Amino acid sequence: MEIQISGMGWVLKHAMGCPGQVRSRDPLQAVGDIKRNEVLPEPYKPFGRLDGFSKCGFSAIAFALAHAGVKRGEPGSRTALIASSVTGCLRTDMKYMDTLSGNVPS
Repeated sequence: MEIQISGMGWVLKHAMGCPGQVRSRDPLQAVGDIKRNEVLPEPYKPFGRLDGFSKCGFSAIAFALAHAGVKRGEPGSRTALIASSVTGCLRTDMKYMDTLSGNVPS
């Protein structure tokens, strides 16, 4: 089974979104400093654990899917996408582990 999704999505320093849904960003904000509610209307707990690079990839994919008309969690949906980086969310996981063990940098 093969599926083709035709949609565009992007994350830039000054804007992100897809055709018809462009959101301005503070150009002083880091590109990877993206909040979940800037991308998804509903909660998605794993988003906060992603490193900046992965958030950019995830966000661009989410906007491309929205532009293609693919809705999240549609009944019978069998679409899966994988985006990865060299470090994944390891750096973020290590920072979180430090907070649990009380090793919070000052």
